[in-house]
Amino acid sequence: MNSGINSKKLFYVVSSFLLLIAILFSIKINYAVSQGRLPDEGVATSGEKNLTIGRTALGMSEPVPAPSKTAKVAVLETAGASPANARVEKAEAPADAAKVEKSDAIDKVITTEKIKKMNGKYRIVIDKSRFELTLYKGDAVAKVYKIAYGRNPDGADKKAKGDFRTPEGHFWIMSYQPSDTWLHEGKYAYGPWFMRLKTPWNGIGIHGTDEPDSIGKRASDGCVRMHSEDVAELKGLLQKQIDKKDKVFVDIVANAAALEKAETK
Repeated sequence: MNSGINSKKLFYVVSSFLLLIAILFSIKINYAVSQGRLPDEGVATSGEKNLTIGRTALGMSEPVPAPSKTAKVAVLETAGASPANARVEKAEAPADAAKVEKSDAIDKVITTEKIKKMNGKYRIVIDKSRFELTLYKGDAVAKVYKIAYGRNPDGADKKAKGDFRTPEGHFWIMSYQPSDTWLHEGKYAYGPWFMRLKTPWNGIGIHGTDEPDSIGKRASDGCVRMHSEDVAELKGLLQKQIDKKDKVFVDIVANAAALEKAETK
């Protein structure tokens, strides 16, 4: 009888002791977590081992551990998102874009200076078939720009007012005007400059655009469109010759290659 009582007392004493150990280490670990000093994952300290023994002896289930930092990163990478990498990519993208933009600007300045040093007068040939404006200095090609022209699907020579065709023929630039405040159908549609052409039709010119995606297509009411930065560059090159009333001739043709071939026969 006494041995049974003593065994029961011993069990309660041991259980109480293990419970006390479990409580103490639980408090210790909670404090460590709150201070951000949790031991490395996968390495159990002696205290943690004792805590596990105590929980097992008391029939207590193990708590579900919080996901480790490594696990969190693995989940993010599996989902295709890494916070650190995302920050790096966002930081690098603008820098790379700025480098490209700066490089392009420098190239344009160098190209412009080289063209200015070439011999001869400026003239222009616009080839509808290639959607190209070729700038000549003397007999040499100085630069080629992409353009858009009249949106009439046939792309033919202009025959009547409002037919949305671009006229073909031998013309010249009469003047240049700032056009960044000009409106067309409620939009600032002309870019920074409008270079007016002397043609049988009023209002035909070479200008910029607020629709850069239209370049390389039949898209205008009849004028020749360029990218706004290109028309600004072109105006800068032609300005002196225009100011001196020295005509900059502009030939607009349906197909320059076919014309050259016909002329050589």
